Amino acid sequence: MFGHNDTACKDLNSFPNETIKDEVQVFSNNFDIKSQWFGAVPAIVYSVFAGALSDRYGRKPLMVLPLTGVAIATALSLINFAFIRCVENINLTQQTNNAC
Repeated sequence: MFGHNDTACKDLNSFPNETIKDEVQVFSNNFDIKSQWFGAVPAIVYSVFAGALSDRYGRKPLMVLPLTGVAIATALSLINFAFIRCVENINLTQQTNNAC
């Protein structure tokens, strides 16, 4: 993604590769900041309507909705993590088979 070879990426703590490490950390930090901002938008929109809806339907149903969203987001994160680990294992297996 950044155009560096595997050798440089595996040894980011050595002197010439520290700039690569800094570049990746800046990119990761910017990604996290944008993720936090975009993740807050649904909560802001929900909070605008939640007050009036709680008067009509009560507070408990409106408290369950965000909890359900968090549960779904957590489940999707776990699935994503498992998928990435599975792909990494497949790539390692293929590299091992190609090395023989």
